[in-house]
Amino acid sequence: MRYYTTSEVAKICKVHRNTILTAIRKGVLRIHRTPGGHARISQEDLDEFIHRRSLATTKVKSAKRVLIVDDDPVFNQITSAVLASAGYSVRVAATGFEAGILLAEYRPDIVLVDLMLPDIRGDAICRRIRSTPALADMAILAISATSDKPLVDQLLRAGADDFLAKPFNHESLLTRVSYLLSPVGVSARTTRVL
Repeated sequence: MRYYTTSEVAKICKVHRNTILTAIRKGVLRIHRTPGGHARISQEDLDEFIHRRSLATTKVKSAKRVLIVDDDPVFNQITSAVLASAGYSVRVAATGFEAGILLAEYRPDIVLVDLMLPDIRGDAICRRIRSTPALADMAILAISATSDKPLVDQLLRAGADDFLAKPFNHESLLTRVSYLLSPVGVSARTTRVL
């Protein structure tokens, strides 16, 4: 996830830095503190602030949103760090229930879905995404420790765009995610959904 200084936020929002500092003091704009005590604003908090205030802004390429749906905390932590360091905004859901909430609230551009979750199977999540008109064109990358062909085929039939077997290297993950979010990946998905 990207973080901005107060001066960078002021430039993006086309206001004086003091206006941003006032918004921070009033609690209107959330900040994170560095170990040195400096204020930093996350891309997500900045997007929310701009949206709530209906501000005209200098164009900033917003980070693509990734939702990881997996119940393995170590996998989630490592994968989140890899994706965030590549410039993606990342959220994690450990259950199907959490995934449902985040799909509605966070509106990710791509979902990484594990096959086996405590409360639901990944193929059921894929089917739910594809059957919901507002989510149907979302990219889905299925992930699993098993690469059993019938199970992989089941995930792909349920609506996953691609499959990646665990464990995988970071380069493979970033390549797949980048492709699925590229114009070529979007075009292939849109054609399939129609």
